[in-house]
Amino acid sequence: MCHKKRTFECIKQSWMISTNKRKFTLYAISSTRDRLKPDLKRALIKNYAYVESSKNVKTCTFSQVPFIVREIIPELVEWPFGTYTLVKPKAGCPTGWLEGWRHQDNEDGDNINSLAYGHHFYGSFGRNLQFYYCTRDPNQFSGRRYWPSGNYCILKHGLSCPTGFLTGSVYWDDEDRNNKNSYDGVLPSGDFGRNTRIDYCCREDGRYNTKVQLPTSKPFYLLRFTSPCQMVEGMYVREENVQFDDEDHNNKNSISGKVPMGANGGRNQQLYVTWLKVKRPLASRLM
Repeated sequence: MCHKKRTFECIKQSWMISTNKRKFTLYAISSTRDRLKPDLKRALIKNYAYVESSKNVKTCTFSQVPFIVREIIPELVEWPFGTYTLVKPKAGCPTGWLEGWRHQDNEDGDNINSLAYGHHFYGSFGRNLQFYYCTRDPNQFSGRRYWPSGNYCILKHGLSCPTGFLTGSVYWDDEDRNNKNSYDGVLPSGDFGRNTRIDYCCREDGRYNTKVQLPTSKPFYLLRFTSPCQMVEGMYVREENVQFDDEDHNNKNSISGKVPMGANGGRNQQLYVTWLKVKRPLASRLM
């Protein structure tokens, strides 16, 4: 049996089998390097961790789960149920998600568009800005129902935000003269004509420095809300930002409701985002 072997490859194989069955099973290795107690045989993981010993089964809080198991759990976490949108990074969208893009014709005169140095946005960025988006297909299965508490925003898709979020919108007054706004594919909720409106979902029901569980298979973006970047279990965080140079003449920029940090009713909109990248794979640290 695979669980009798003491190799990391054996554990990873067990993850894949279990994930396909929608039942997360982790076979614990027993080397002294993995910091696991000898009586731990396996952990069943589904949002919380259940540790099975040789005699009984007990429920543990996340902080009580042994070090190596805590680091593996994020790789088994699913995206929450429902439909919503994230900004697409260079690493691409999660598997099976729907994609789309929005080209914004920004101010022609003395344009001051800017993005964080070394940013990870996927798109085209110069005098005009073209962002790409990843939208979760509502028909995809997920055994996870809710987003975790925290302090962050995502983009709205559909009629309502996921449970726990409050909605808002940001309106960009794009270039008036010879406007070339365009779009294609699946986009977040909003309006994408001569000007741009995008709807957001934001929450602040948890501390930003309390790490939450979200998938770690690929880098992704969250948007900052009222705090520094939300911490995510098993991932590094990096703050990035984008400044839009919007229409100079008779500018009608506006915001309503709960919106990401940086958005305002001034002449130029700005957004602060959090780019999340998985830490160095656990396998490479066990060699």
